[in-house]
Amino acid sequence: MSAHALRRVRSVRTHRAVLALMSALLLLLIPTPASASGAAPVPTPDPVWAAGGHGSARVVPPWSRYAGRTYGQWGAEWWRWALEIPGSVNPLTDPTGARCGIDQSGPVWFLAGTFGAGSASRTCTLPAGKALFSPIINGFYAERPGVLTYKQLRQELRESIDLDNATYEATLDGRRLRLSKAFRAASPPPPFRFTLPEDNIFEAPEAAGPYEGVSDGYWVLLKPLRRGTHVLTFHGTAPGVDVSVRYRLIVK
Repeated sequence: MSAHALRRVRSVRTHRAVLALMSALLLLLIPTPASASGAAPVPTPDPVWAAGGHGSARVVPPWSRYAGRTYGQWGAEWWRWALEIPGSVNPLTDPTGARCGIDQSGPVWFLAGTFGAGSASRTCTLPAGKALFSPIINGFYAERPGVLTYKQLRQELRESIDLDNATYEATLDGRRLRLSKAFRAASPPPPFRFTLPEDNIFEAPEAAGPYEGVSDGYWVLLKPLRRGTHVLTFHGTAPGVDVSVRYRLIVK
């Protein structure tokens, strides 16, 4: 976690792993208003957080857009990034942080966690001016195109990971980031598309090909950090999952 994520690609049933996304952060769950309808939860302004009561000036508010995208839309982009990178060089399995720059582009830099429960300590060098987007604890569910509707994919995801009983915390340069339940964001309809390579993180070449998926979980988006060295730490838990990640970030 950084945070984590649990997801299943049904065609790879034996590979039910928890994706520990590098970012453990919030304070908790949000009862999904979308449980019945299948629609994505929509974050609403938190007066206490907005007033600065949580001391998180570096955090982009979850009800706002950054570079034209919402948290839920950035979440879908993060999953596309993580799933399409070959397994042999995937940042999720990187023990040192040397792969953190793979397939990074645009104004937002994605941070990865660990592939499955556990811990990691990494050093990542990135250019100045990049916002940092990281999952806290989340999941995704995907199927071959046209098999399930957005609502059906959302239901499968709810049955795959218990996001209503998650805990998370994070620090930036030794100061705790105290966020709120408003940071839970789901990918909006329609399902996002991605292509799993033969050399994929599930180690299942037979599962390669196009998919449609949905995601839900807790995320954090940090405004660009000042040049220099910073330390991000994340710890997140969900039933059966415990992930801790430490990032030493060198901003040049």
